[in-house]
Amino acid sequence: MNILVTGAKGFVGSRLVAALKNVRENGHYRHPYLRIGEIYECDKETDPEEIAEFCKQAEFVFHLAGANVAENFTELTEANYGSLTRLLYTLEECKSKAPVMYASTVEACTEGPYEKSDFGLIKRGCEHRVFLYGKEKKLDVCVYRFPQIVGAGAPPGGHGTVATLCDRIAKGLPIEDIFLKEQDRKEDSRKEDNRKERMSDDPVREDQECEELPGEDWICEGALCEVQTDAAQPDEEQTNGGSLKEEMELVFVDDLLEELLNALDGRPHHCEFEDERQETCPYGKFCGAPLTYWTTREELIALLRKFHDTDPKKMEDSLGKENFEKKLYRMYCSYIPGGKKTRRSY
Repeated sequence: MNILVTGAKGFVGSRLVAALKNVRENGHYRHPYLRIGEIYECDKETDPEEIAEFCKQAEFVFHLAGANVAENFTELTEANYGSLTRLLYTLEECKSKAPVMYASTVEACTEGPYEKSDFGLIKRGCEHRVFLYGKEKKLDVCVYRFPQIVGAGAPPGGHGTVATLCDRIAKGLPIEDIFLKEQDRKEDSRKEDNRKERMSDDPVREDQECEELPGEDWICEGALCEVQTDAAQPDEEQTNGGSLKEEMELVFVDDLLEELLNALDGRPHHCEFEDERQETCPYGKFCGAPLTYWTTREELIALLRKFHDTDPKKMEDSLGKENFEKKLYRMYCSYIPGGKKTRRSY
């Protein structure tokens, strides 16, 4: 099976490529019938003609390319909806029958803390686009809504709160400004809510009408329409103390990769979201990694400080089975300056 991976130089993409090469060379006991052929790696620097050739040959597509931060809404839209639309258009032009896996995010949920998120808004449009593509072409598509993805070597900064905390605490740096910067980002987002340039033309279905769904300006099927949202007011809980107690869902990259191999093997895990607008994606169920962890920033900081203050040998000996604490410690060790490791190789 020939496989196309977009975003192949990113945190998840680079690890997926390595995992696919390992399966090709050594097999996988959980996926004994997987046969990996060519692995086509794409990123934003890849020539469009080369991508078109890859699309002709690919028998499965992992679309991981995208961005969660950008200078403005237009750039964020282009990095996500624009890149997806071009890929699907190219696959259509090549008459490809390859199933498509799309990496979305829990921020695309229309209820909860992310309902006003620009990133979530764009990702909901992308989800619609993928589901519609699968329905029209009668092809299998897997739309994954991932929580925050963590693991050894995850890039600090941006939305990577856990990676940033690991990096700062491992280097003995202060962490208070992380939450102040996060509050600044939220405030900037609120100030930008009245922007009017929220249109991304869809070259595949550019003649499609935009329909409003009841009770909310929204993203129509196949096009990202202009959206006007009321300015969100600061929540009283969004103080440093409140944000420390805020729950977050995490998925470790190794567990995520195992699920992506399930998708490649035709056995993705399907799931439902407690989302009142679930019916806005009527063409298929979402997929998700079955093994995730819930924690709070307060608990996370306490664990990371324990790692920092404990002798590595004692810390290692205290860890038992493969659980959240052990996985987090493995991640933490990857940020220790000078490449210091515990006596086991992580």
